[in-house]
Amino acid sequence: MCDATVQMLKRVDEGLLRHGIPPNTEPTGFKAWMTIKVGTHKYPDVLQCKIISSDCVISSGAKSLMGRESYTLVTEEMEMHLVKISARELGFTRKAFLKDVCDGALKQGLWGCYADVGPELRWQYKGQPQEEVLRVTSLGRIADKKGWSRNFVVLNHCGIEYLDSLPGRDDTEIEPDDLLVFWRPSKNGLVER
Repeated sequence: MCDATVQMLKRVDEGLLRHGIPPNTEPTGFKAWMTIKVGTHKYPDVLQCKIISSDCVISSGAKSLMGRESYTLVTEEMEMHLVKISARELGFTRKAFLKDVCDGALKQGLWGCYADVGPELRWQYKGQPQEEVLRVTSLGRIADKKGWSRNFVVLNHCGIEYLDSLPGRDDTEIEPDDLLVFWRPSKNGLVER
């Protein structure tokens, strides 16, 4: 392993230990909650139109994120197995930083999602339970116009399905019962075809 990887794993272990979670480098076999397709749209505008035409609302913040340079679409069609999980199910019994929760998930075989998973999930996830709020974790930074990192959020509020965004900085606080969406890569590699 290269030095950078060793340092990252050490930092992850330290973050987990701070929360009383023993480091685990083996995937724990979380079951996929939903499988979606990404790479089916060439342009963010087309995806926005599909979301809106399916009677969903896109907040101005989410719309703005979809127009940013840091928001990129997957160029090759592929299926992604998603896991919906609470911070508590990952072992965090009290408030934790988003970075620690994501590092804890990574140590358990769950990865952040590609940038377009949030909008694709909103378009493909019909019949979302009322008041459910899902923070879609991201593999890379999706920055707003001020340069702040953001996460897409898929929610149903009062029977209306939304695509919104929330702060996604490393120090964003996550409650134990907050629901997050991670990508569970296939066993034969990172890219599922």
